[in-house]
Amino acid sequence: INLMTLAGLALGAGMLVDNAVVVVENVHRLREEGLSRFEAARRGAVEVGPAITVGSCLLLLIAGFWIEHVIRG
Repeated sequence: INLMTLAGLALGAGMLVDNAVVVVENVHRLREEGLSRFEAARRGAVEVGPAITVGSCLLLLIAGFWIEHVIRG
């Protein structure tokens, strides 16, 4: 395993944890507003799902262009 692979794994793990924290905080907020556990989990994931998806895809796109720029010089 080379350094680039380890960096990619670290970035992926960090994104996973960060996105999970965002969803859990949103579910916690909805629970405090009085929703049931199931409804809070469903609505919490639906509310932030598109933002997390767009953010992750944008980061992958930027990383792809950066890697291509580094390789081609």
